[in-house]
Amino acid sequence: LMKTLIVAPEKAKPFQEKDVGESEGSLSLRVGALVVHSLGEIEQDQDGFHSEDYIMPPGYIATRIYWSAVRPRTRTVYVLKIEKSSSGKPIFSITAADNPTGKMKSSSFSHIYNQLVEKVKEVNDAYYSHGDLQSKLPTERLSRKKTYGLNGPQFFGFGLNFIRKAIEHCPGVEAVVAPITDASPQYRFCYLQPSEESIV
Repeated sequence: LMKTLIVAPEKAKPFQEKDVGESEGSLSLRVGALVVHSLGEIEQDQDGFHSEDYIMPPGYIATRIYWSAVRPRTRTVYVLKIEKSSSGKPIFSITAADNPTGKMKSSSFSHIYNQLVEKVKEVNDAYYSHGDLQSKLPTERLSRKKTYGLNGPQFFGFGLNFIRKAIEHCPGVEAVVAPITDASPQYRFCYLQPSEESIV
């Protein structure tokens, strides 16, 4: 005996923070070698925590597996944080599991990422042939792209599409389009366009 089963199509539901965890303590987003442990909170009162392209919430914490800056040809785990300084400006920090006392801090995500890349290059320098065709060591790739194909926002994670989408769904995100001063940048939303009523 055969019966017909009719299944209603599931409506596409909007992304919600509860989709990835019931509480902030259980929130964990993974994209490749990056795991975001906390998205932080959208800054309501200060500029500097967003640009036209990125939202960088204070309290953001992630870990990433990446090349070590102290041991050649070895990977390690890095803890990546965005904090708020006493003057209300963003502080980006990178702490390596294999060198916890060598914590790097900067007010610029690009500067701190470039610093790390330079240290990784230095520690691995002896393991390249440097143009010696008789050497068994590999040659460095000639590329116009930056080393390892990442930039600062992608390294931290807030420049990756999946993480950007999650940040755009955080409470209070309307603050990134409401200017504090005439020079305040207005973030350009990619996934969620806030309503005019929520901004005003």
